[in-house]
Amino acid sequence: MKPLLLFLTLFLSSLLAADEVLYCIPKLSTGFDDSDNYSKSINFSQPRFSVKVHGDFEKIDIGGFPMVCETRDESIYTCTHAYDYGTFFKYNKNTKRFLSVVIGDFGYLSYPSKAGQHDSDILRAGECEKF
Repeated sequence: MKPLLLFLTLFLSSLLAADEVLYCIPKLSTGFDDSDNYSKSINFSQPRFSVKVHGDFEKIDIGGFPMVCETRDESIYTCTHAYDYGTFFKYNKNTKRFLSVVIGDFGYLSYPSKAGQHDSDILRAGECEKF
């Protein structure tokens, strides 16, 4: 009987923490334009994107970029790029709202780049729903 209870407990707990995919749509998207020596901010047209959530936001994956997450309360999760590349994703499970920040390797702080590369730094806000 104990092996059966152990199996059911493990099986049910794995179902409760199953991976899910969120479909996120930016409603606001702004940042620093890399043209003209970063002399102005600009609104960006940002496409929708998906977020693969592992477990209960232990980690996520956005477009092939792994991120690790932590929470300070029961509903808001803060995720940072696993390799510390200046990418952040914050999500509220209750309101389904998100904030996303991408600070490029060759953005405002690194302009002008010795390699001649330029990135735009971007802040996005919007809502997600389950796929």
